[in-house]
Parts: sequence; structure tokens; C-alpha cells
Amino acid sequence: MFRAPAWSEDIGVLSTPKRRNTVNQDIIQSNWARIRGPMQDNWSKLTAADLAPASGDHQYLVDRLQQRYGWQKEKAEQECSAFEHMLKGAMKRSLAA
Repeated sequence: MFRAPAWSEDIGVLSTPKRRNTVNQDIIQSNWARIRGPMQDNWSKLTAADLAPASGDHQYLVDRLQQRYGWQKEKAEQECSAFEHMLKGAMKRSLAA
């Protein structure tokens, strides 16, 4: 029997097995306040002012990474994808516990 962890409702994760491994834009946007800290830890050149208007907007974040780090779009996209993958893994491990 599937049991969702207590925090899953807090961050808007649906408790159905089909959706539990999905990190999508809705989850990122609804948890933006919680995700900003780890993002700043990961990309220290991003400021709170950089992240405040982003609200989980993938393209905005890619653009901001390009500006702050001087990366090409492909590199910024790879960084965002890797961060999203890390979030998905963290959620998957938490849901499996």
C-alpha cells in the first residue's frame, strides 16, 4: 500500500503513485519559497533579487544563469535540468521512505 510522507501534502505532491515521481512546474512554483534557498546554495552568484521574480519560471532562471555566470544557453539549460533532476531524486527518496 502506498503511503505518502507527511510533507507531501505541504509541498503539493499528489499522493497517487502515477504522479509521485513527477517534478513539474506546478510543484516548483508552489514550493518556490522552499526551493530558492537550495538554488542559492547551488548557484551562489544568484541573488535573492534574481530569484524573487522567477517564481519557478524555467526560462527566466536559464536567462538569469546566463547573465550571472556568462554561460551559453545550452550550459544554463543543463544546469537547470541537473537541479530539477536532483529535486526529483530527493522527492523520490522521501516518498520511498
